[in-house]
Amino acid sequence: MDQSVAKKIIKTYSVLNWIASISIIIFGISELFQQTSGDIIIGIIMIILGILLILLGIYLWNFKNWARIVCIVLLCIGFLSSLFLLISMISLLNNSIIPLSIGLIVSPIVGVLISVIFLYLFAFNKTVIAIFK
Repeated sequence: MDQSVAKKIIKTYSVLNWIASISIIIFGISELFQQTSGDIIIGIIMIILGILLILLGIYLWNFKNWARIVCIVLLCIGFLSSLFLLISMISLLNNSIIPLSIGLIVSPIVGVLISVIFLYLFAFNKTVIAIFK
C-alpha cells in the first residue's frame, strides 16, 4: 500500500470518529432532558465519551502512535460487541422470537466488517504502522 493511500485511510477513519462522536454527543444531550437521574447520568457519560472520541480523531489525524493503539483497543471491543450482537440476532431469528428483519442482521455484519478492516490496517499493515512512528 502506498503511503499517501494509507494516510487517506487514517484521515477517513478520523472523520468517521468525528461523525460517531457528534451522534453520541447529540444522544447524550437528548438524554439530559429525560426525567430520571439514570438517564441524565447516561447523557453525561455519552457527552464525555463523544468529546473523547473527538480528541482521539484529532490525534489520529495528526498520526500520534498512542491514538493508533487506542483505536486498536476500541476496534477490538467494537468487533467483539458486533460479533456478539450478530450471534444474538441470529439466535433470536432462529428461535422465531422476533420476525425476520434483514436490518437486524446487516447492522452487526457491517460493524464486524468495519472493525476487521480497520483493525487489520491499524494493527498489522506495515505502511500504516510506519506512518505513526
